[in-house]
Amino acid sequence: MEQSTPNHFEHVGVTGTIRLEIHRDGQPVEHIEEKNLVVNNGKTNLCRLLGDASSSTREITEVGFGIGTATAAVTDVGLTSAVMKSVTTSFPTATTVQFDFVLEKAEGNGLAITEFGLFHQNGNMFSRRVRSAINKASDMRIVGSWTISF
Repeated sequence: MEQSTPNHFEHVGVTGTIRLEIHRDGQPVEHIEEKNLVVNNGKTNLCRLLGDASSSTREITEVGFGIGTATAAVTDVGLTSAVMKSVTTSFPTATTVQFDFVLEKAEGNGLAITEFGLFHQNGNMFSRRVRSAINKASDMRIVGSWTISF
């Protein structure tokens, strides 16, 4: 029996969405949801992870808040004046991983936060998002999640 050849192959893409909820004095005042760019180092780490599942150095462990304004590019490797925070990981669906984080009232005050990044344990950036400034003040708490879907 001859095996048929498919006319097309499935393209596996990686997409990301960052969601932020900004609180002032304990009350939500703004909700933001935006797509992000997965950078080259992120794709490289995904490729290596498929070949070596025992390596924990490529696990995403942090989110960064920075002040850079350059347009996101696949060659990006870091953020400007980054404040780094640990993330917690969950798997909402079989093809989605979610990283949750909080920038507390006492953290990052005075920054005009214009960029966000996800980082692997080995320090490589996975993805980056640039946006208009969020002027971080001491009465502000930023609660966020970053979802990567395949």
